[in-house]
Amino acid sequence: MSTDHYALSDTEAGAVRFARLPDDRMACCWCGVGLDPGAEEVLAAMVHRPGLAPAPSWREPFGLCDDCTPWWGYSRALASRDDLRAAGPAGAERLAERIAAVCCLLDVDPPSAGADPLEMSDWLAAVRDTGTPSWSAACTSRGVTQSCCTERWGFITDEDRARYRGVLADVLAERIARSAPAVPLEPPEIRASGHELAKPGGCLICGVDTVTVTASEVRRAGGRAPAARQVWARLAVDGPHGQRLTGHVCPACEAAIAANNHAVGATAIDAALAAHLGLNPDPVLAGDIRLRAMPWWATHDEPASTTRWAHIGDAGQLDGIRDRLARAGLRRLDDGQHEDDGDHRGPRYIRTDPEEEI
Repeated sequence: MSTDHYALSDTEAGAVRFARLPDDRMACCWCGVGLDPGAEEVLAAMVHRPGLAPAPSWREPFGLCDDCTPWWGYSRALASRDDLRAAGPAGAERLAERIAAVCCLLDVDPPSAGADPLEMSDWLAAVRDTGTPSWSAACTSRGVTQSCCTERWGFITDEDRARYRGVLADVLAERIARSAPAVPLEPPEIRASGHELAKPGGCLICGVDTVTVTASEVRRAGGRAPAARQVWARLAVDGPHGQRLTGHVCPACEAAIAANNHAVGATAIDAALAAHLGLNPDPVLAGDIRLRAMPWWATHDEPASTTRWAHIGDAGQLDGIRDRLARAGLRRLDDGQHEDDGDHRGPRYIRTDPEEEI
């Protein structure tokens, strides 16, 4: 191991308390304190000296102090979880080490290695974009060799510590949001250009005035306004009398438009209604079953409603449309599934009388 040593800048030295190590000593790879002679090596990093060309490199070994050793073992157990291994072996170890090192730094209880997947997902989301607090990484990035911190985590600045406390705050906020009530989101404010007519307040197709999402989705989006922009899709279409209408559509109606090759027209509108009624819209999209074109909310003067498709009738009238579809030759294959269960296709039906117009 080279006895050469790269001194930190005055700014770095003010925030990082370190000392030079003898040739037979290593530093803890996490907290950075010097270890006794004969400590076991757990990893080695190639450290490149900055500002030199060609840049020389040193193999810098690191061990573990007594305080960090249990956390290191915990991180290895955590990395064996399926939800972490989905990131690949190297990714699993990196994420597990990041969670363990943050908890070790802040001296807080970590999630158990057998924690519920939902709880672990909170931690993974919180640490995914943060760096791992480790002396080995600091040495690698700064080109520091054969050095140690004079106290545990001496290289962590106040800004670093605040950032890692933010990880814990994110985990706690997600737990609170998960138990909070669902949040109804209105369409974002719409501003039409000179040649457009704005139709605010509801979905242009089905007329619903809010889309309900979880409090967690709102928190992750950064608040109600950005969450609404993610949920509601902006749409501009040709309306009656040559007018250009602009507004938003709800996720269910957006899915029907996407299934119709992103074309807005009678087929997409009929498919959206069929899905809302719990019918498979595929025969409508394929042209095998044709509904009489249903009016969309944007062409009505009625206010938006808490109920989808309220502008074409009450629940009894919608049931009548469903019955007409059944009489046209569609029979249900699996009961109990509905569009609002998260499957916009709805239950499956079989067409027995082809090209029937409802």
